[in-house]
Amino acid sequence: MIYLFLLFMIITIYCNDGQNQIPDYRKKNMEHVLDFMYKFNLNRKEISVLDIGCDPTGYEENLIAENAKFVVGINLKKYNKNFPEEAQKNAKENVRYVDMDATNLTFSNNTFDFIYILSILSNILTT
Repeated sequence: MIYLFLLFMIITIYCNDGQNQIPDYRKKNMEHVLDFMYKFNLNRKEISVLDIGCDPTGYEENLIAENAKFVVGINLKKYNKNFPEEAQKNAKENVRYVDMDATNLTFSNNTFDFIYILSILSNILTT
């Protein structure tokens, strides 16, 4: 069964200043995602997770990777010219980053057990 957890937050687009500082709102968002995973018993090593519109710092994926089989973060290179290469440098072993459009996913059916979206509504509305 796939759990789809959408957190749409209308906020200004986060710009990575190269210092990998994580704003408080992103930390708070991840607390909600991890809490959701815990409540639905999704914090197990055998689950697979997709982050649609991931942040190029890798903060969220590395946190979730501690309790997942694998995590994939997708985003478009046009929003960060160094994505996915820069994100992959700091990634845990079970995290992978892909330059992919969220409106045209190429993964096979049932690849992921848990899919979440944080803060991409503003990007979708502007593209």
